[in-house]
Amino acid sequence: MITLPLDVTASTPSPAVDVGALRARRLEGSMATLVPYAPEYGEALRTLRNLPENQFNLAQGDAISPEQQHAWSGAYFSRTNDLCWVVLAAGDEFAGATRLYDIDGAAGVAEKGGLVLRGELARGAPLALEIELMLLHVAFAWLGLHQVITQVRPENTKMISINSRLGFRPAGTTMLRGVPYRRFALRSGGFDPTPLLAILRHWKNRHAL
Repeated sequence: MITLPLDVTASTPSPAVDVGALRARRLEGSMATLVPYAPEYGEALRTLRNLPENQFNLAQGDAISPEQQHAWSGAYFSRTNDLCWVVLAAGDEFAGATRLYDIDGAAGVAEKGGLVLRGELARGAPLALEIELMLLHVAFAWLGLHQVITQVRPENTKMISINSRLGFRPAGTTMLRGVPYRRFALRSGGFDPTPLLAILRHWKNRHAL
């Protein structure tokens, strides 16, 4: 599989990619690598999503069964507007997953969500911040989208805080699977990661020691 550099703290040229190409590319950051979802990661992802905190934040009423995970995988590969990445930490250790979906190139809009990370890894480094910045860089710089939206449970204050720091602004409320969610939107012109890059540079330099 081809690996593309995606260190958001450095100036790297934007490759000519679309959704299909990104499903066959590893994206290598400074701490995290985003790998296209493949069925061999299904069980690890299912186990992580079934943790109580993740079930709650994702409005997942019941634990996902192996059969349901298999069905989701089949549906995912039949779509052409959905990117699911598995997050790998140092040594290609499974760390979690994230998504950019409902990608509409004509309208220039997509939705991000489904970020789940192993707690012990997320607490040891700013993985969530780097992953979010990588995803938004793909959306705006690589795919040329104009807006990314996201929907978050009101109780998920950590994710709301991260979104606010990234520049997302409130855009109403919605219901997902019978649960109220807050909706946020970020336009490409309002995305300025500069204040957050110092955090990643610090960790990048520390990792290099």
